[in-house]
Amino acid sequence: SIYRKAAQSRKDEGMVQKEGEEKASDLVVPILLLAFVSMAMMYVTGFVKAESFNIFQILENASTYLALFIGCLTALAYCGVRYYRLHGHHPLKVAKEGVRAVAGATMALLFAWVLIDMISAMETGTFLSGLIVKYAVPAVMLPFLLFVLSSVMALATGFSWGVFGIMLPISVQMTQALGMQDQMVFCCLGAVLSGSVFGDHCSPISDTTILSSAGAQCNHVDHVVSQMPYALYSGMIAALGFLVIGFTENLYLALGIQ
Repeated sequence: SIYRKAAQSRKDEGMVQKEGEEKASDLVVPILLLAFVSMAMMYVTGFVKAESFNIFQILENASTYLALFIGCLTALAYCGVRYYRLHGHHPLKVAKEGVRAVAGATMALLFAWVLIDMISAMETGTFLSGLIVKYAVPAVMLPFLLFVLSSVMALATGFSWGVFGIMLPISVQMTQALGMQDQMVFCCLGAVLSGSVFGDHCSPISDTTILSSAGAQCNHVDHVVSQMPYALYSGMIAALGFLVIGFTENLYLALGIQ
């Protein structure tokens, strides 16, 4: 079993589902409304601020949050009216139950974002990346160490894009200082990207991990523990590949070993 002992999945017990005339449109129409209204509002808000009738300027000046908010309200209004006609539940009650269902995930995201901001303010990533610069790192070990360090940073911060911004410039500077060939430069960049995604996937404070457990309606800790063996196995194989390519500079050999 993927669950720990005495673990229980979260179930929505707020309203009892009644038989009705459900149709495929009850699922499709709200999604289409959300997408269409959001894109339309992005165009409208961007067009107001754009200096010329240019699609790139319109998208650049678009208010994405406002567009998504209006799109969500439109889809919610349709669902409320439709659900009331099918089952007799008041739209406000439906909305309240929906908010209750995602309240746990929302609070977890808020606390995770606060923790990420605290870690960023402490410049944890800059400190960890400075360890590679401070100590003389052999060129053959650089791809492997970049992968490991990026994994640790993303695991601690739960934010892969932040690790990208810190580690990619540092990795380029180090490869140039060590006089590495272009092929190895790309391998080092790949190590940073791979390690960041791996650490973000394993991090319990990552927004993707929190939303995944919320979407599956399972205990968050159980979700993190259940995905850890698969992630660690993949991470170890990737680390071995970067170690091999560092010593041999043979991409095909590293792929073959993996």
